[in-house]
Order: sequence, then structure tokens, then C-alpha cells
Amino acid sequence: MGLFTQDFLAERRSEFMALIDKFEYEINGGEKWLTATERSRQIVGNYIRFTLLFPNVLQSDYSITAIRIIDVNGKEIARRDLSVNVNSIQSVLFVLSISYQEV
Repeated sequence: MGLFTQDFLAERRSEFMALIDKFEYEINGGEKWLTATERSRQIVGNYIRFTLLFPNVLQSDYSITAIRIIDVNGKEIARRDLSVNVNSIQSVLFVLSISYQEV
């Protein structure tokens, strides 16, 4: 058994999730940042799971090279490099699971 109760950790997950305002994705190595469409956010066990859609707005081939999380104050709080090639007819469905548990 861990030090913290499961109820306490569940409340912290909810608070953390509420601090996240939006997700943005970078195309072509910094050419432009676009806002992802958030489809859902939920707590699943010890994870905070976000389902995002990266719509194709360029109508041409491009690469998604990073994703970043923006908090409610407009600050970048996390960033991860990616390498996803997109053709002109695709949108990208992206599922992000953030582990939030006592270890």
C-alpha cells in the first residue's frame, strides 16, 4: 500500500486535468503551430487520457513534428517531439495517456 490514499490521488488527477487548456501540434519542424481538437478527456485508472484530433488544414503533404500542452495561463507545460507523416486526405487521431500515480 502506498502512502497516499486512492481518493487523494484521484482528486489530484482531476485537478491536474483541469489545469490543461489546450494541445497544439507543430508541423514541418517549426513552420507553424496548430490547435488540436480535443475529442475527450477522462481519468482511466492511474492515467489521464486525452483523445485529440489533428485536422488536416493544409491540403498538402506535411509532417507533424511535435505536440505541446498549454495550461490555463497560456504557458507551455509539456512538449514531446513526434514524427508523423500526413498526406493530403488524412486527419490524425492521437491518444495521449499521462501516468499520474504514486511510485
